[in-house]
Amino acid sequence: MEQLSFDFVVVGGGMSGLCAAIAAARHGARTALVHARPMPGGNASSEIRMHICGADDHMRRPNARETGIIEEILLEHKRRNPANSYAVFDSILWEKAAFCENLTLLLNTCVDGVTMRKGRIESVTAYQQTTEKRMTLCAPLFAYATGDGSLGAWAGADFVVGREARSAYDEPHAPEKADHCTMGNSLMFKARDAGHPVPFIKPDWANTYTEHDLRRRIHEDVTSGYWWIELGGGQRRKIRAYNENAMLVEVGFDTGAVGAAHSHPHTQISYVLDGEFTYTIEGNTRTMKKGDSIAVEGGKVHGCACVKAGTLLDIFTPMREDFVR
Repeated sequence: MEQLSFDFVVVGGGMSGLCAAIAAARHGARTALVHARPMPGGNASSEIRMHICGADDHMRRPNARETGIIEEILLEHKRRNPANSYAVFDSILWEKAAFCENLTLLLNTCVDGVTMRKGRIESVTAYQQTTEKRMTLCAPLFAYATGDGSLGAWAGADFVVGREARSAYDEPHAPEKADHCTMGNSLMFKARDAGHPVPFIKPDWANTYTEHDLRRRIHEDVTSGYWWIELGGGQRRKIRAYNENAMLVEVGFDTGAVGAAHSHPHTQISYVLDGEFTYTIEGNTRTMKKGDSIAVEGGKVHGCACVKAGTLLDIFTPMREDFVR
């Protein structure tokens, strides 16, 4: 196994990790930037295409600018990329790291282990998929910028899974009681105006979002791209049977998956085939286990969180047309 030594190792090449690595290298530190994907940038890269927005608040404050390395990157992007091509933006980010003195860029490289010494991280192990090389990266200082938190957990740092109670840090928007809910997945898409109607056949597994669901989101211009459509994560829906009067749906949940609070005009009965759930209707929460059931009147706001992986059977009357459109 190859062993490499640095003054500073940054794990995660999104915008924060990229800027941290460049800044350290420019100050003379021998720096490694380790990133699991084939291009730096994270959510801002062509893989996700989430544009950088901070100071200008989505152009609501057009005269407000970023500073430092972020602004340097954005100005270069403005100069070289008038067509706003994500492939060109990838190139700009790569060049910033690849040609930075004192900086070693390790793309397609996943950190998968840590070695501790006297309560500090001494080294991390990593695997580079493209070369099939394993390596050990040693440094007196590490930064973990992937957003996952794995390195801290491996190093023995305290961590919490889920959401803290409102009282823990006096957060007014936190839940009243702590729970196991975590972030789900979001869907990023961008449309193109073809100049004529284009047919679309909806896959059986696709979710449907109504104007009511999107009422708090600006979504008139779909060509600008959206990243905020929340899929919840850890859910699998199967329509078992339906006619115009009723529908039977089986929904599988992974532990920690959340059925976000919502409402619909249909009457719904949910039956727990297995697992454990917390089910909330209009702010009232109860725990449901195998064999339990609950009825939801049409129009009532309801949602659930999966405490232990399991399956719900949902019966709707009348049938959910939005599930089959």
